[in-house]
Amino acid sequence: MLKHGRTGTPGAPASKQGTVSRRTVLAGTAGASVLVALPDVLVAAPARASVSTAPNPDLATAPAHFFLYGSIGPLSTPNLQGWRPPTVRGAAPPAPRVVGSGIAARPARSADGTTVAFPTVSTAPGVASVTLTLVDAATSTIETSATLALPGVPADASVLVRPVFAGSATVALVVAVTVPTNWHTFRKAAPDGPAVTTPSATWTTHHVLAYLDRASGMFAGPFDLADAPSLAWTDAAADANHLYLWTLREPAVSVGTKQKPLPAPPTRLLTFPLGSGKPSRAVRSAGAWPNGATGLVLATGDVARVAEGRDLEVYSPRTGTSTRIAFAELRLESARAGATTVHDRPDGTLVIANAAFGRALVVDPAASFRTVTVLDYPRPKVALGGPDAKTALSPDGAVLYTLGSATAGGLSAYEIATGDLVATSSDGAHFSGVYQLPSGTLLAVNGNDSGSQLGFFSPTLARLGASSTDMYVAEVF
Repeated sequence: MLKHGRTGTPGAPASKQGTVSRRTVLAGTAGASVLVALPDVLVAAPARASVSTAPNPDLATAPAHFFLYGSIGPLSTPNLQGWRPPTVRGAAPPAPRVVGSGIAARPARSADGTTVAFPTVSTAPGVASVTLTLVDAATSTIETSATLALPGVPADASVLVRPVFAGSATVALVVAVTVPTNWHTFRKAAPDGPAVTTPSATWTTHHVLAYLDRASGMFAGPFDLADAPSLAWTDAAADANHLYLWTLREPAVSVGTKQKPLPAPPTRLLTFPLGSGKPSRAVRSAGAWPNGATGLVLATGDVARVAEGRDLEVYSPRTGTSTRIAFAELRLESARAGATTVHDRPDGTLVIANAAFGRALVVDPAASFRTVTVLDYPRPKVALGGPDAKTALSPDGAVLYTLGSATAGGLSAYEIATGDLVATSSDGAHFSGVYQLPSGTLLAVNGNDSGSQLGFFSPTLARLGASSTDMYVAEVF
């Protein structure tokens, strides 16, 4: 990625200035700080007949923990916490336990929910080391920790790591290595004070792949893709056989000059056999620029990702075709499309929900993504910003939980088959995210000036308890 860094620590050597800011920008979660674990225990609550409380068939082996990922402050290093909901209604949950710190990028959770992976990075002259840690969600203890050496990476480089679970045996790593060159300084006049000396550099990104074998704890790779200059952001997905990677050539060096403009570079979709650094197929993507999202492997075997907030890009590994699916029901006027959440249901259909529109669709991938159901609900107060998870789906796929309306707040539950509102819960709090935990407990997150509030609810939206954390929660795993 070609870019000029313009922030740094006053008085630091030019070769070191701007490094923290650059990493923060690339990670996309400014000051991301902690991965924390709490055990997940469902508290019995009076059931309401109209609300589905069907047991999760996987509950006997469901993970015992959920994990908070977020920030303790703008200068804190990334960490991970593990939490458990309260075991007695109205009581505070057990104290969280920090299970990871200094995290280099957003963690990932395996498809079966049993493992959470997070990367950390350390740099030394001439080498960067990426450590991938796998945490057992049942116990919140470390299952595997393996380190990958990246020789030739300067100490002031920024290394952004994306872990992607590939089936049950492999975790792929997509590493963006952004190297600064041509460090220099320039003076910039300040409107209300003396001129400021600011460091600057040219940053160029290339990508590296590696694959962790979970049985042996050993890496295959690293495989340098030699694709500089590239956009540091990538989107990715994987199945048991292949890694699917969306990449883009750095636009700043690909559009030509003002006198001789060139077309914007297209997004490419590369298919890598697991364990390989050479793509078996490269096609032009029908979707938008990569934005760091994780794709979804559908029951049909196709791979999907959200494109520009309201469409899906669907790639078929069988035919090698990439298709953009637009839904007429989401072609609504809005200044911003907002975050779209895609939930997969046990029957293979998808729930596509967008809080900025106050609308959710049930679509059928096996029937050319035909819209089966449209469900409308009031827009919440926090439709944009905060965690992307503005809706949650019950384990049986029958109930959609949404953030409450902009006036009432709280949470609401809708029966998907009918669109009926079947439960509400509100004490005036306006949540910014909602999550379905493995046991059936619902977790709602509400940010404030000193961190985040956590609210725990039963499937019938009976309030089970609350807690607070000094973390600004970015995601829950």
